Amino acid sequence: MTLDFLWRLPTGGDARLAKLDLWNATSTGAARTGYFPTATSHNQPRRDLVTYGDYLARVARAAEATGFHGVLVPYTAVGEEPWIVASSLSQETRRLHFLPSFHTANFKPVHGARNSATAQRHSGSRIDWNILGGENEAVQQRDGDFTTLDKRYERNSEFIAIAQGVLTHREFSFQGQTYSVEKGGLQAPLSQIRLPTVYVSGSSEAALETAARYGDVYLTWAEPLPELKAKIAGLRERAARHGRTLRFGIRTDVIARPEEETALFDARRLFETADKASLRDRALVAADDIDGSAEERRYVQRFARAGRFDDSAVAPGLYATEGLVRPTAALTLVGSYQQVAETLSGYIEAGIDTVILASSPHLEEAYRIGEDLLPLFGSRRRVAAE
Repeated sequence: MTLDFLWRLPTGGDARLAKLDLWNATSTGAARTGYFPTATSHNQPRRDLVTYGDYLARVARAAEATGFHGVLVPYTAVGEEPWIVASSLSQETRRLHFLPSFHTANFKPVHGARNSATAQRHSGSRIDWNILGGENEAVQQRDGDFTTLDKRYERNSEFIAIAQGVLTHREFSFQGQTYSVEKGGLQAPLSQIRLPTVYVSGSSEAALETAARYGDVYLTWAEPLPELKAKIAGLRERAARHGRTLRFGIRTDVIARPEEETALFDARRLFETADKASLRDRALVAADDIDGSAEERRYVQRFARAGRFDDSAVAPGLYATEGLVRPTAALTLVGSYQQVAETLSGYIEAGIDTVILASSPHLEEAYRIGEDLLPLFGSRRRVAAE
């Protein structure tokens, strides 16, 4: 089995500690809460200094240099626009693949197909799609989308069918509940591109059906292995009923160090130095990055009142740590490089072939994980050049 390892770009801000200003990229700014040396504020850029976009480019180049196949560009309600970030950074790299996350409420499918075709041509076919359903109603409505959950996944299904149709047919017609196209179709050279791999997620019935019928890779959060195996088995059976096969991927944060004691020390420090009010807020707005799911909210709410770091343990090597203090994945893999590799190997044996990892600060951790963890998977992993 060939493995794809992706790193996450911090489109929602980045900081070494949870108490720092995620967007203030200078240690000498007015608030004196940032940490990036020689950088400037995200909100008040100066032309002679480094912007936050430059920082994201550094993270992308670090992922490329250390052997990651690609990067996830997550959609967050308060963050950078993933399509713009992915297109921009594709010019800062040569081999790295990009997985921008987006909602189909943001543009129509023909526009999405043209966006993708243009991005593929300019990047050398290094762009894929992470299509979100958005299972947090409050966050969806804050973005101006009041469509119900089932209708959002119906819209996603039609979006994929039409976008792929106009990319592969000179004339394509479709009549749906949300979208309709009459004799559409992109012409050469836009029609002669690699179709993007479609990553989907979600835990509702509508989300699972969309994944089975239209998805290429189903993404889920890291969770206890028995629960993951049951989910994969169910989706495989569901996809088979439509004459299709699915690949599977997981998203998780990771705190990996040479020794387990060091990893636990750093994870405990993050948990214990966090403002406890942020834990309560995190429980209320769990999955605020809108790329989350019901599973994420369930784990965050379950452990938000954990008084000690050890109380946040979900399974061996799996903790609700960063997910409690940052708007990120609910669960975090914690341990030595060898221990984390063994945990990931369990997921891989269960059917996972795409692993999306992240840790803050993303630049330093991209080097750490890329240089010390990824080599443990040897020739099974697909690097950016492939």
